[in-house]
Amino acid sequence: MTHMRGMRHEETSLWLLQVITGLVLMFFATAHLLELFVHPSDIGPHASSARIAGGGWVLGLVLLLSVEIHAGVGLYRLIVKWGWFGLGDTLQKRRRLRLAVYGLIAFFIVLGLTTQQAYLRIGQEEAVRAGLRYSPPVAEEHR
Repeated sequence: MTHMRGMRHEETSLWLLQVITGLVLMFFATAHLLELFVHPSDIGPHASSARIAGGGWVLGLVLLLSVEIHAGVGLYRLIVKWGWFGLGDTLQKRRRLRLAVYGLIAFFIVLGLTTQQAYLRIGQEEAVRAGLRYSPPVAEEHR
């Protein structure tokens, strides 16, 4: 932390951000996977919507932000480290790459928030169907 504060270097700050999101993922992704392993029948639109509407949106929000930031920063660091696409060679190229990666992170966060909102709305509207097993319409036609 002292080294980072002394340098005031954006890429060192990104490294710390990736470490923090990695730690968050270590605990929250484990909780999410445990929930899926313990209740595998709850994987589907009805049960997922009910889970989100019942307060599971907090875990979903933490996972969404952590995953997108962690992956975006990791992608940036990989491109710079390995010199992919000739990016990261100059300060100007790194600046452009950071802007592109920040845009990508923002896009996926907005997409994830939109998905969470849809699940929340569906879960509130269809609370009665939470226990139903989902079977796609295509599967029913071929029976």
